[in-house]
Amino acid sequence: MFYFCIVVVGAIGVPVVLLVLEGGPNTVRTMCELIKKKIPAVVVDGSGRAADVVAYAYSHTVKKR
Repeated sequence: MFYFCIVVVGAIGVPVVLLVLEGGPNTVRTMCELIKKKIPAVVVDGSGRAADVVAYAYSHTVKKR
């Protein structure tokens, strides 16, 4: 499992983003929990495993504009 939570301290609060590279089942669980808490996720397609599955699912379910 390989994922990071990057914390950037700003003038207003503490913005957080989840960066997903590779990963496994726990990475997907973590993504779901954090997205429910309104924390955005950046998924790196092509990095392998869970990241690739999530990127594939997203690209095949979101309407193209």
